[in-house]
Amino acid sequence: MVGAGPTGVELAGTLAEMRSKTLVGEFRRLDTRRARVVLVEAGPRILPGFDVMVSRAAQRQLESLGVEVRTDAPVSEVTRSGAVIGGEQLAAGTVLWAAGVRASGLTEQLGARLDRGGRVHVEADLALPGRREVFVAGDLIAMTQDGRALPGVAQLALQSGRHIARCISADLAGRARQRFRYRDRGMLAMVGRNKAVAQIGRWRFAGMTAWWLWLIVHLLSLVEGRRRVSVLWEWAWSFLSSQRGARLIVDNPPNALRLSSEIFAEVDGGRPWN
Repeated sequence: MVGAGPTGVELAGTLAEMRSKTLVGEFRRLDTRRARVVLVEAGPRILPGFDVMVSRAAQRQLESLGVEVRTDAPVSEVTRSGAVIGGEQLAAGTVLWAAGVRASGLTEQLGARLDRGGRVHVEADLALPGRREVFVAGDLIAMTQDGRALPGVAQLALQSGRHIARCISADLAGRARQRFRYRDRGMLAMVGRNKAVAQIGRWRFAGMTAWWLWLIVHLLSLVEGRRRVSVLWEWAWSFLSSQRGARLIVDNPPNALRLSSEIFAEVDGGRPWN
């Protein structure tokens, strides 16, 4: 797992729990003890956007699940056989990239100044420089506030969308636009069963308390009441049974592989498919 932000931490914890709990009772010939989950971070600590204390608590929780955490370990190359980490070849059957992504290629057509990730440097009201009728929202925004870059999270998308709506209303009413101000409502990361970290204002939580906070926040973010009930039931069943519905295809009969190729070729307009 390359990248120890919230995505990398949550994926590493999930895979470690699948290895130790979910897969053990389902595959008799699979020795899960041989499986390794390695989380690699180029910086000095995991969860760099969180407080140092929260970061250390998350690392302890991951290590208790059997995750190998490597910091100060930049990945220079990903190959078919693994990854090169600080000049060392680490053999791996699967490499998952969670170290960040580039913005949509649409931003390159705007003629605006972009950052390294392809995000757009915007005006204070989120308008495109020189084009006040064009706005930029969500994780396409490249803006600093209080000396820190705005995070590409759902909170930013929601708040920037509401701000843009207010700017359009102001234009229609002949009022002046307001500056955009991002309000950090806290950060959470789920590590595993009864394991999570949370940072809300001056408050710091880890373990069961943070796990319950993560659960409540995600349930409240769902719009429909019925959806909340169904999700809560699914989570409760997964928690009590330790089942995640994980399935693996370990072998492909030749006929099944040939049939799949023919089906995809037909769907794809008759072009060859490999």
